[in-house]
Amino acid sequence: TAPDLTNVLTGGVINILTDTIFPGDSVVLSVKINEVDFNPSPISPQTVSASASGDYSIYGVRDSGCINPPCAWFSRSLPYTFQAFDIIKFNWKTDCNVLTQGTNCGNGFRRIQYNLHFSDNFCPAPGIADLPIVVVVRMPYITVNADTLFYNGPAGNLQWYNDTVPIVGATNNSYLPVLSGSYSVHVVSGNGCNLQTASQFINVTCNFNPTVTGTLMLCPNDTGSITTQVYDTYQWYKRPIGGSAQAISGATSQSLSINYFDDAGYYFSVEATDSGCTEMSPEVLVDGWVFLLPAVSSTGDFTIGTNGETIVCDGDTMYFTLLPPYDTNIIWYESGNPIPGDTSTVLTVTDAGFYTVQGAPSTCPNFIQNLGLTLEVQVITCGVGVDEIADDGISIINPVTDYLKIISGIRTEDFILELVDINGRIVFKSNGTFGINTEFPLPDLESGMYTCILKTENDLLLTKRVVVKSQ
Repeated sequence: TAPDLTNVLTGGVINILTDTIFPGDSVVLSVKINEVDFNPSPISPQTVSASASGDYSIYGVRDSGCINPPCAWFSRSLPYTFQAFDIIKFNWKTDCNVLTQGTNCGNGFRRIQYNLHFSDNFCPAPGIADLPIVVVVRMPYITVNADTLFYNGPAGNLQWYNDTVPIVGATNNSYLPVLSGSYSVHVVSGNGCNLQTASQFINVTCNFNPTVTGTLMLCPNDTGSITTQVYDTYQWYKRPIGGSAQAISGATSQSLSINYFDDAGYYFSVEATDSGCTEMSPEVLVDGWVFLLPAVSSTGDFTIGTNGETIVCDGDTMYFTLLPPYDTNIIWYESGNPIPGDTSTVLTVTDAGFYTVQGAPSTCPNFIQNLGLTLEVQVITCGVGVDEIADDGISIINPVTDYLKIISGIRTEDFILELVDINGRIVFKSNGTFGINTEFPLPDLESGMYTCILKTENDLLLTKRVVVKSQ
């Protein structure tokens, strides 16, 4: 009920009456007017005129109710004249779409204003009074108190949402969020209006912080698991590099099994819920070891034959070394049989044979790999002395160092001497005459197997494989 306008028609504005409602609601206001009659003559009694102005004038001011809301109407047809005393009812009704019509504040509010005007006919100075009425229509809204969200709006059927997803069972006026997100309420009011609040972003911070630990580096062909702390429920997520995280179907336990082929190179996280609060763990990268194939280096006194075989002089020693990272669970083989006691990365070789090896990196001791090839070793007699060549009595001292020494029982003129490496290149050549003992100084050659060819213009005197050992 509005303030009593008794004896106020002396001019001025009565306090503004404001009411805030929701779409579909109604406003009813009773205004009581009690005027003091300064001209009580029955011939010319003093009267009061009432009129109104305001929004929605296209509907007019009526006394028959609101036909097409939103609109205003009164219990009297205005303008209206009366004597001394009366009560006029102001009625206002919205529709569901009032906030989409006309001008609004742009923030979910709309201000609609009316003015009730009263004046009397006292002469010479008539009394005047105005009663402004403001109806504020707003959408329902959400407020936050501590950790709880509260719905403010018309009664009806409510449904809480997190972003665009309805929250199962959340149909009350309040809701305690368990996940961060943008929350809103959809409501069908008692007036039949379908309304929605503005979104309210909530950052939920639980009193726990899940983390992921476990097998974060996988060996080839291996399996492992990752785990988190103890909570009420779990949901594991997997994300490829450069992609988005996806929930893993059925992965709702405290631990998650992983393997090298399916999971290495992916990020993992877990969403844990405890006492109704849900928190997502930081992501961890599950990576995998990648190893080169096994390789062996050769050192010591040896040379390489024309077919790639390793040639060792009788009495010399060479070494095969299995290169990193293969340093665990090593077994050396000769002709397919394990060599007893040889389990280190280095194998000492003095005998001819067919060698190979297997081993694993210490970081992945079960990842045992074979060399994949056989290392052939030949042992030949290279001792100091005469190496007889043919019936013609020509011999060569083998092995060769800085000088190639030829021993012959006859003097040979116009000969050609060539030294050819395993690639067929002539690395040394000499023409001339040799006698019983002839030494030919050699250039700086790499140690290895070479072919010595001794010939004349018409005859091949000698073809012999020799070992050159650099000094």
